[in-house]
Amino acid sequence: MARKLQHANQEQQVLVVDNFTNNLDHKTAVCVSACISKQIRRLRMGCVIATNNEDIIAYLQPNMIIRLSSGDVPNIVSIMRIKSPIKTGPKVRIRVSKDRVCSQIGLPADKARHSPYVVKSGLTNSTIESKLKDRFRFDHGEEESSQVQQRRGRTVLRTTVGCDEATNMCNALFDKQFNGECCIALQRFPCKKDLGSFLIGVIVGESGSSKSLLLRHHFGEPALVMWNNDCTVLSHFSSVQTGEMLLQVVGLAMDIGCKVPYNLSEGEMERVNLMRLLDAEDETKHGKVSHIYVDEFTSSLDRSTARDLVINMYKYIRENYTSRRREFVFVTCHFDVLSFATPDWVFDTSFGFYDCRKLERLHCDRYLNERFDFDQYSYMKYSEIETIPVPNIQLELEMCEPWVWMLFRDHHYKTRSLSKRAHTFVLRWNNVLVGFIAAIPHVGRKHQLDLNLDSSKMEPAMKKRKGDQMVAWRAHRTVILPSWQGLGIGSRLSDAVAEVFRLNGYSYYGQTVHPRFGEYRDRSSFWEDSKWNHTTTEYKIESWKQRLENVRIKLLVPKYIYSHIYVGPQGEQQEKEFESDRVTFY
Repeated sequence: MARKLQHANQEQQVLVVDNFTNNLDHKTAVCVSACISKQIRRLRMGCVIATNNEDIIAYLQPNMIIRLSSGDVPNIVSIMRIKSPIKTGPKVRIRVSKDRVCSQIGLPADKARHSPYVVKSGLTNSTIESKLKDRFRFDHGEEESSQVQQRRGRTVLRTTVGCDEATNMCNALFDKQFNGECCIALQRFPCKKDLGSFLIGVIVGESGSSKSLLLRHHFGEPALVMWNNDCTVLSHFSSVQTGEMLLQVVGLAMDIGCKVPYNLSEGEMERVNLMRLLDAEDETKHGKVSHIYVDEFTSSLDRSTARDLVINMYKYIRENYTSRRREFVFVTCHFDVLSFATPDWVFDTSFGFYDCRKLERLHCDRYLNERFDFDQYSYMKYSEIETIPVPNIQLELEMCEPWVWMLFRDHHYKTRSLSKRAHTFVLRWNNVLVGFIAAIPHVGRKHQLDLNLDSSKMEPAMKKRKGDQMVAWRAHRTVILPSWQGLGIGSRLSDAVAEVFRLNGYSYYGQTVHPRFGEYRDRSSFWEDSKWNHTTTEYKIESWKQRLENVRIKLLVPKYIYSHIYVGPQGEQQEKEFESDRVTFY
């Protein structure tokens, strides 16, 4: 998608995208839609998007919506022109509890970090917390080598890429040089003995979580269906009766069977491919197990059609293949397929293996969609509306235990370690993880802190000193999960935690080498430059002890530093805007 945007902008063309976000999970689709809309308007280019996902319309904020009906000859159900699309994107606001968060600031780290509010996953697993706690270490050090990963039972895949100018520019942010070798350690997957005999298995996870790699490595290549474009769909089945029955199973009209394959839509093609797999030659008569592996399951379907398909297909499989040696493995990024029917086992790429044969019930928390109600505007052939309401994304900030860092550390751009003195916070959307941030004490004498105590913007409570000692806090680790990036959540998370410390009478400062993070603080009226802002350093100091002993570590590449002090909203007007648009306390 990024390459298409770049090419269309250079050639001054209209960008046309088919099946937009079909292969993405819901929250990734929402964030991608909002970011793409913002980028297209910034470039002032035309774009036509085709999708079956109505949830993303409010995030795209289009100028016109054309809705089509399915069928042999698709009809235009409605045409809607939006006079004034909102160009600011979704409204993101972080909510902070004064009782659960603000009241714990300043307590010793070992006391403040304990909280009755634990992280919940998309699939409920009572053992995930204890497993992560046992494995968690503060000083994790550098990323584990591929040899260590292999010794721990993980499969490591390797490849080598060339290092061009763009790669070297990106590598300048990191402390280690990139030699072109890329490794990925797959999640631990149960062996076939542990899986046992099964009929239906599902590998589910967010976009980009190595689902397809797991399928190929542990089972084999996904099924590939070959078609003869000179023959009709029904002519490819073992019998006409079987073909007609399977058309009903996948929810297609009988006239689809009389079409040639190349005349079918993407959604119709996915369903007739499933029909062919269900009618595959039975190998059990030769004493073999017939394996059928399907990647991107239901990705080309709207969720209502997907629900009916999953229910009917699971029912058909259990009625016709229970007594035969056949195994079906489906790979999908859509968690809702687990709500429609329960397979024999599920492997969640984030939270591990679930043997549904041993569970009374598989708990699946459905994502709460903020949908644009299409039908309320679709009663006329052509209509005009002023605006489409922009969804509000309400995020909740809570203190958490340090082991939660294990769910985020692989996404930090520099390190996987965490200070033992850190206060840790987690950001959620309902029960879905969004981000993580940690802050650590920064204690020293006045001349050792780059704090401007004479600033008119500093609150009196932030100037409290104990003798010649002054207590400050600084940002330690900040991570927004990849599927949530691009909505301005990182800057809001940083502001929220900084405001929590400011309200408790502490000064708070942040230092980063990340350009976008640093440039935001340069522009923001909530942050003030420190004396180290926009400087270049060839050394790094990893601890306060090193600072006092003047011990420095030389960097391979000099780093351009952004360093700021948080001063917060100034005046009644800024405070209202801050609470309305960024962070609210309750």
